[in-house]
Amino acid sequence: MIWAPLPLPPKIAAALERRGHRLLRQEDAGSRPVPRAGVLNLKELGEGWLAGIQSLLRDRPPMRLTLLGLLPSHLILEPPPGESCRLMADPIPLERLVQGLDADLSASPLSGSPGKQPTTRVLFDIPSQLDLVEPLVAYLTHQCHRMGMAPEAVTTAVPLSLTEALVNAIEHGNGSKLPKRVEADAEITDARFRIHVTDEGEGFDPRLVPIPTEERYLVREHGRGLFLIGHYMDEVHFNRAGNRITMVKRCPPRT
Repeated sequence: MIWAPLPLPPKIAAALERRGHRLLRQEDAGSRPVPRAGVLNLKELGEGWLAGIQSLLRDRPPMRLTLLGLLPSHLILEPPPGESCRLMADPIPLERLVQGLDADLSASPLSGSPGKQPTTRVLFDIPSQLDLVEPLVAYLTHQCHRMGMAPEAVTTAVPLSLTEALVNAIEHGNGSKLPKRVEADAEITDARFRIHVTDEGEGFDPRLVPIPTEERYLVREHGRGLFLIGHYMDEVHFNRAGNRITMVKRCPPRT
């Protein structure tokens, strides 16, 4: 079962129903068993979207949410600590949406552990548009502060590294081709920020990227992004294909 209190685009609703998912409307919110996943179409909320979504999300059980039709103006939403939120910008890749909801339904139920700081998970799925980078970076940086990470660990390292990774994914990975998309999967606690950024390009070998501090590369205008990421983040890894970067920033929680 998937909680879908607002009308979904017909193609999306049909695809979910073909997969065997029952869509629960707002009046079915008290159904048993409790749904583990929900999907909301932000376009249905109009100008009063913030009050509308706050009303919909009030008094509901914890679940993994997917929000469709993401715009930069929507990036003031506050995912509840301990929950997971997937934000997808148009055009919505139908198969990837269905696969994501399938994964949400098969995952373990969300539940906090006594005495343990909750983890907030935020996922983005966006087209290759540079104008989305700045608001996404600001949003994730705010979530780090909100979850209690120390400002001295977050203020420079997270926004700078995120900006470089997202711009690289859009410009170099996807070649700025709009049909290609970028996915970001972030987990945030009071002591750690971890994110995967994946593009749809052919990938590259990071070992072949020149080191910008070498004298012969000092005058180059580009090529410093990966160097800066490695400087500011505590861990940096690439998958074998070279189209996904994983970055980790650790810090002691604020006292």
